[in-house]
Amino acid sequence: MKNKNLFKKILEQRFFKILGTSILKSDYEQFLWTVKDISEDLKTNIINKFDTMTCNSSEFRSKFGHLSFKQAFIKDYFNGTTPRCCFCGKLLEEAHNKYNETYIIADIEHVFPKSKFPQFTLHIDNWVPCCKECNEIIKKDEFFPSDPIQNFNTVLEDLHTDIDNMHPLELWKLYTINYDENLNIKINKNCSEATTEFLSFYGIESRIKIMAARCYDILLNIIRHSNIRSPESLERLLENMASSNWHEINDGYSLNNSPQIWQEFIENILYDECKLMALWDEVKSMNMSIF
Repeated sequence: MKNKNLFKKILEQRFFKILGTSILKSDYEQFLWTVKDISEDLKTNIINKFDTMTCNSSEFRSKFGHLSFKQAFIKDYFNGTTPRCCFCGKLLEEAHNKYNETYIIADIEHVFPKSKFPQFTLHIDNWVPCCKECNEIIKKDEFFPSDPIQNFNTVLEDLHTDIDNMHPLELWKLYTINYDENLNIKINKNCSEATTEFLSFYGIESRIKIMAARCYDILLNIIRHSNIRSPESLERLLENMASSNWHEINDGYSLNNSPQIWQEFIENILYDECKLMALWDEVKSMNMSIF
């Protein structure tokens, strides 16, 4: 993040305003990483009011105009990159405030749930923008009901990573997808029981299945807007889809987390004559007026 220190400074100021002077300011960073409990008052004032939290400092306003703290944080998070939900990869929508300033519509999720890891509650390194659907789906009580810290350390060791690199989108790389008669989803490395449980918490396998189920609707929508007049033209379109970034062109759905889903889906139709002809029959039924 380009302005990470600025956001930390604002949170620090808000933190001390609520907490008073019970700890030294120089201890702030250390406190957040080591404390085992954070008061409900602190959570209420900083986390639950995050949506409306504002900052009027000249430095903040010069960089972010009239955006709220949350809107500014999300905008800065995606600075120079495509704004996508950090769990499912869905493209996040943009909007404008009354000053015609652009912001991104997203919720803020804690990668490591604050109910299990209260010491990470106020750390922006533990905040990731996500779509509302993912924010509502994630179930915090399912994250290692017992010994969460010990189990999580096991996961970090198993995946040869650390907290700073434990980003939700990185977890998708642990999965391999292929089609035969059905969709097969496998973890592509030997994982401990704790790691398998950790991955199930984020529900990546179920997200893959949802994306795969949407592939057919996406394909039909693309075909509707293409000039398909023969089985040969349909086959050429599929060949083009299998070798390009067509997964980016759809009705708001994103297959960006795993383009392999789309490629496997298209090739499964393309190289199966029965499925190819069944799709052609579907195309003809959609376009009865031109046949």
